[in-house]
Amino acid sequence: MTYRLLALDIDGTIHDRLTDTPLTERTKRAVAAVLKTGAGVTLATGRMYNSSLPFSRALGLSLPIICYQGALTSNPVTHEIVRETPVPLPLAHRLIRLLEGRGLNPYVFIRDHFYVREMTDTVRQYERVLEIEA
Repeated sequence: MTYRLLALDIDGTIHDRLTDTPLTERTKRAVAAVLKTGAGVTLATGRMYNSSLPFSRALGLSLPIICYQGALTSNPVTHEIVRETPVPLPLAHRLIRLLEGRGLNPYVFIRDHFYVREMTDTVRQYERVLEIEA
């Protein structure tokens, strides 16, 4: 069987977010070996695009990155959005009200922007680990 595509998750697969371990040389060599076979390699992650981009670059990837659990796919070379399926605004507002009504602080992502109603220690930790600013 010949594989044509390898899609890798970031957190917990090629990167340990809890210890902030950088990509290992072993991972870089393995991805390079897959690329040499002619198969494509991409990232498929729950992360936002700008948080995924450094991993794509470090691995020498050029295929579009699948972000936000598949809601956004963007080209890491041209930054062109290939596909975007946002949550409809009325539903997003309803979900935010529902979560806040249960005492939660929802994280809202609009493309590469990260919004929260309240800055907390958890939000600050998320900012540090993912190198983004709320």
